[in-house]
Amino acid sequence: MVDTSRVLALYGRGLVWVGLALAAIALLVDLRWIEQPIPTLLILVAVAALRASPVRLSKYSYLTQHGVPVLVGILVAVPSQVVAGMVAGVYLVDTLWLRKPLRAGLVNAGRENIAFIAAFGIFSAVWKLSGSPGVGLDFLPAPSPWPARISSSRVRCSISRSSSATSWRARSGSSSCATRWWPTS
Repeated sequence: MVDTSRVLALYGRGLVWVGLALAAIALLVDLRWIEQPIPTLLILVAVAALRASPVRLSKYSYLTQHGVPVLVGILVAVPSQVVAGMVAGVYLVDTLWLRKPLRAGLVNAGRENIAFIAAFGIFSAVWKLSGSPGVGLDFLPAPSPWPARISSSRVRCSISRSSSATSWRARSGSSSCATRWWPTS
């Protein structure tokens, strides 16, 4: 028979040790979080502000939006700054503001760090394999890179890209195209 409480205790310890070990490695490899402390502090404050006001779903579950500054940090800061701000923000808010036990704050910080490093690893691998495109309007996903032919039951419309490749325009015989659109072959 498996002792559930023992398994959960080991799982919690694993989250703490693996999460904090990954954070320590990230912070020791890249020291820009110390050299440029302003982005780190901004991420910390944003994470703390959004983590401190959770939306309660039930007695034991809640939603926080602290992932928003982490996602912004991926695009505007280096990973070590995001790791430092996120881990510190989660731990400080959980222990000081939400008054959770110290161990729960460490487990939450470790879990968030493992999730961030895994997601950032996949993001950076895809970015590198796609030729390392620059961050700009072309970085955002578009409906389609090629001109598409769209039809509806009432009006036939076509969509084409303008020469600037950042705007779309619809052409039809009437002043507006139908509200239900789908690609045709």
